[in-house]
Amino acid sequence: MKLDTEFYKLPLRLDIKRLEEEFQFSEQDWNEYPTKITGKAWIILVSVAGTLNDDFAISGAMQPTPFLERCPYLKQVMKALNAPISRSYLMRITGGTQTPAQADDNYHWFRRMAVHIPIVTNPAVQFFCNGKNVHMAAGEVWAFDNSQLHWMVNKTNQDCIHLIVETKGSSAFQSMLAQALQPYKSDGGDRQSDTIQVSDIPETVNDDGQILWEPDSFEVLTPQEIDNLTALILKDAENSSMQQSFQRLAQSMEEFRRLWKKAFSQFGHHRRGELAYQDLIARFDDDIAASGNKWQSQSVHGNNAIKVIRSMLLTSNRPLPNQSSKQLQLARKKLKAKLMVDKDFQTPEFEKPIFIISAPRAGSTLLFETLSQFPELWTIGDESHEIIEGIPELHPSAHNFSSNRLTEADALPHIRSSLRERFAKQLQDRDGRESLSLTPQERPQRVRFLEKTPKNALRIPFLKAVFPDALFIFLYREHTENISSLMEGWRSGKFPSYKPLPGWPYRQWCFLLTPGWSSLQESSLAEIAAEQWKIANTYILNDLKALPSTSWCIIRYCDLIQEPKKSINKIAQFAGVNWDEKVEQILFQSLPIARRTLSAPSRDKWRKNEREIARVLPTLEPIISVLEKANICQ
Repeated sequence: MKLDTEFYKLPLRLDIKRLEEEFQFSEQDWNEYPTKITGKAWIILVSVAGTLNDDFAISGAMQPTPFLERCPYLKQVMKALNAPISRSYLMRITGGTQTPAQADDNYHWFRRMAVHIPIVTNPAVQFFCNGKNVHMAAGEVWAFDNSQLHWMVNKTNQDCIHLIVETKGSSAFQSMLAQALQPYKSDGGDRQSDTIQVSDIPETVNDDGQILWEPDSFEVLTPQEIDNLTALILKDAENSSMQQSFQRLAQSMEEFRRLWKKAFSQFGHHRRGELAYQDLIARFDDDIAASGNKWQSQSVHGNNAIKVIRSMLLTSNRPLPNQSSKQLQLARKKLKAKLMVDKDFQTPEFEKPIFIISAPRAGSTLLFETLSQFPELWTIGDESHEIIEGIPELHPSAHNFSSNRLTEADALPHIRSSLRERFAKQLQDRDGRESLSLTPQERPQRVRFLEKTPKNALRIPFLKAVFPDALFIFLYREHTENISSLMEGWRSGKFPSYKPLPGWPYRQWCFLLTPGWSSLQESSLAEIAAEQWKIANTYILNDLKALPSTSWCIIRYCDLIQEPKKSINKIAQFAGVNWDEKVEQILFQSLPIARRTLSAPSRDKWRKNEREIARVLPTLEPIISVLEKANICQ
């Protein structure tokens, strides 16, 4: 948050002795800081849903973590700020460390400031902001302009520890800022020597009921804020050397302002507008932000404004798994080349192929990556979108984009033959050795094939017609966790299925295309994700019931995580495959994180979306009831 001057020493003081009494944390409680800065560690005290994460406030309501529950006096400190408490944590800077200079210039910080309260420090520790510096003594309470470049220097051989509380502020907090000591005046840069009247923060036992945790609030920039930020961008561009393209930029900016105002008038601060705002930010990226490197500005204001707008819907600073358009084009070109290989190619016999069937984001990548290490199993190394939908009759466009549903009626003889051949030309063993790299004599004549593509939740009858002896593993994940993960995937923008989708008002559709998708145009992401989860599991249940019970089995995601060896052994017996020492080593410890994971696995991380998911639960009651009767869900 932009403040009028660099530093504010608030009129509050902590009882250091009381802090030291309850400051009982072990080395195991400290975790590496998310940005992996050498010498910097943290303990999370307040976070989205009270779990161990670094999500921004747009992700959900703030709650205390178990670490804060151990510190009643720290709660009183937060209460004394008289403002909504956002993310909060203890930060430790190792002796002899200087943190990198940084400016907090994303949207989360556009609305929030950081309050620093030193707990363990010494006079040699200095805090810098905009080139000016102060020593923050133990027990003092400081705010600073975190939109400016700032850093800390600890020249001693002792660690220093700060409590950091993020907050949007309040009228009461603004009054404290007005009373604060400002070591540097905004007009001259000289130090102030005035003192202030300081109030001690007392400890009141079992009195944390009035602490205001920042609530779940979907909040975007208003049209006025968009106007102000884009004006800064235009000012920078106008003063630069890009005069020839300035007019085009100005026109793009005016159109962006117009569309933002239109969307805001329709949705305001409501999650039903999330996809519309997401599209407009993507448009801003393409039409405006992409040209930001074309001008050499003396001011950082325009670049900071770009960062604020671009990061408006980001839920964290974590890097996302990414596959560039060039990589996708290369993969498609490679696939096309393989499919053109050798007209006399002999398709091997697929013996009891194994298909992992699940809703998207149910953990199928983790299960696939684990099973793919079995010595006799062959895979294509990834999902089968291009292989299946590359056959024109199987692409949704052949069915007017009604859905991804395929049945035995779609498994015409030439399609069966073509699909088997397309799979066969992509086969690779667990070491990544491709079948096509072998001589025709070395290639296997019979293969045990493993496949997973979440869209196949709607294709079981089709797959059974193509592969009559196919086996199906139904991987089930609880609705709360699965829907939350789907929401996270939609928000990441990294899982487009159809871009664009005819009849869909937004840039892209993510994950499987469910029957009736067109009715979701004005739905929130929670409603879309819930519908995808419901439809996927409904079709899976109904289609599997039509098959012999010996051709399918059920694995719960929670069991796979908690007892991986037991779950994999169940699958091995069902599918008739054997593991070796390599698989044994994998199962000896916790399963590795799957490559499509967006955030660190946690049993309770879905709770950041708990409020949104609660609203859609009534629509899921029928399918949940069926799952419970079948002893599938817990």
